[in-house]
Amino acid sequence: MKANVPSQTQNENESIRQWRYYNHSLLSNLSPDRTPDTTCLDKKDCWDKRQWGGKPFFALWTSDYGCEKFTEWWYCVKDDTFSLDKINKKHRYDIKRALEKCDSRIIEVRQYANELNDICTKNFSHYKKKRAKQRFYSNDYAGGPFVGVFQKGTEKLIGFGEVKISDHVVYKITDKADPDFLNDGVFLALNYFECTYFMGREGINKISNGERSINHETNYDEFLCSKFGFKKINAVLHLKYKKGYGGLVKFLYPFRCFLKKLDNLELIHLINAVLLLEEISRNHKER
Repeated sequence: MKANVPSQTQNENESIRQWRYYNHSLLSNLSPDRTPDTTCLDKKDCWDKRQWGGKPFFALWTSDYGCEKFTEWWYCVKDDTFSLDKINKKHRYDIKRALEKCDSRIIEVRQYANELNDICTKNFSHYKKKRAKQRFYSNDYAGGPFVGVFQKGTEKLIGFGEVKISDHVVYKITDKADPDFLNDGVFLALNYFECTYFMGREGINKISNGERSINHETNYDEFLCSKFGFKKINAVLHLKYKKGYGGLVKFLYPFRCFLKKLDNLELIHLINAVLLLEEISRNHKER
C-alpha cells in the first residue's frame, strides 16, 4: 500500500497559510519563536493580489528569537505575573493614583461603538501627520476582547484597549485614550487591568505588544518595560521582495539619508520605513 505523501500543491498551500497580508506586506502568521516556511515566496502566485485582497511588495519574518545580541528588532513581551510590590515606589504611586481615577473592565463593542469611535476621532484629530487611517468600530465588529477604561464618578468611557488571544498569548492590538483625560493615567489603569486580569487566566502565560514600530515613532514599549516589567526580546529580521521591488530598494538604499529629510511627504515616509527595515536586516544578516 502506498503511503499518503503530500502533493506539491498541498505543501504550497500549507506554506501560504503561514502568512497573512497587512498593509502591502506579508507577515508571518506564526508566533515569533517559530520561523515560517518561505518556499511559497518563490512562487509568483504568492504575490498575486487575488491571493490576499491587496498587493504585497515584500515579506517580513524573523529568526533567532530570544538571541542575546542586540539586533535592532525586538518584540515587547511580558511573561510573568505583575504585582505592585515588584515595582519601584514612584511607579507604584503613579498606578495607584490612576486606579483612584479610573475603573477598567471588559466591554462589548456593540454597547460602546459610538464612544469608541469618538475616542478614535479625537486621537486622529490630534495627529500632527495623519498617516494612519482613522479606525471605526461597528456594532457587529468581530474583534476583541475589549477593555474599557471609565472615569470614576461619571462612568464616561475615556480609553480602551483591544486585544487578541491566541495560543495562550494576549496580543495587544491597539490602545487609545481620550486626549482630554490623559492626566488621569488612562494607559496606566488600562495596562494594570490587562496584566492582572489576563495573566494566568485560562492558561494565558504571555502578553505581547508586538514587534518594534517602524512606521510611527513611539515610546510605548519603553513605557511598558519601565512601568509593567515588559521585556524587549531580540530577533533577527529577514526580508524578501516581490520581483522587481528588490532592485528598486537596492537603488534607493544609498540615498536613504537624503530621503529622511523629505519624510514629511507621505510617499517618501513609506519608502523610508522600508529602507529602515532593509538597513536593520542588512546590519544583522547572518554571515
